[in-house]
Amino acid sequence: SVVIIMGLFSKNTNNVIKNFFQKLFINFTLSKVDHIIFLGTGEFESAIKKFPKYKSKFKHIPFMLNNNFWIAHENNVLENKDKILFIGNDGKRDYEKLIEIAKELPEFNFIFVTKIIKRSELKSNNIELISGYWNENILSDKDIQHLYDQSKITILPLKESTQPSGQSVTLQSMSRGVPVLISKTDGFWDKGSFENEKNIIFLNDNSIENWVKTIKEIYYDYDLLDQLSKN
Repeated sequence: SVVIIMGLFSKNTNNVIKNFFQKLFINFTLSKVDHIIFLGTGEFESAIKKFPKYKSKFKHIPFMLNNNFWIAHENNVLENKDKILFIGNDGKRDYEKLIEIAKELPEFNFIFVTKIIKRSELKSNNIELISGYWNENILSDKDIQHLYDQSKITILPLKESTQPSGQSVTLQSMSRGVPVLISKTDGFWDKGSFENEKNIIFLNDNSIENWVKTIKEIYYDYDLLDQLSKN
């Protein structure tokens, strides 16, 4: 038996009773299955520390894409694009911070693809809000591909967690040649393959102020954007 894990080992509460039963459930699950598959190195490493007794069952399989569909076959001319894109619905995205970032950057045009944010929650008029959720087929993969192809950068503000978040959007965006700015969290899924300012931009300081400052710096740095896009 095989169980694929994403987030089970990163759920922490301040409730002693909940934590007790959660640990009981995890121990029971680990004792009964043959293989535990992790999609992110952060949660994989955390699980080894917390449950070393079962580490022989733990396996890490890197998150992957359909290369034939997502990889762009022509150079991405970023100078001709002006949109800043966000896509996502999972609980580790920082939606409040995202809204504030757009508010602080009225000179830029944003596209938010999510069902979590309601139009009434937006604080600025520089945002195109598109309702999208992967299992409801509101947007096709072709539609999402088109959104990447009209965007200059993709941003992913995240909450701190060992749970991986943003891997599909990051890899899709990079495959289309669109540079990604993402919060550096303990749950980043593949620490060995990504290098800051070479093929991605990590934000170690996850404050709104640093996000605003970094976007302003990156947006007009065409040499860096071109390097990120090609890499």
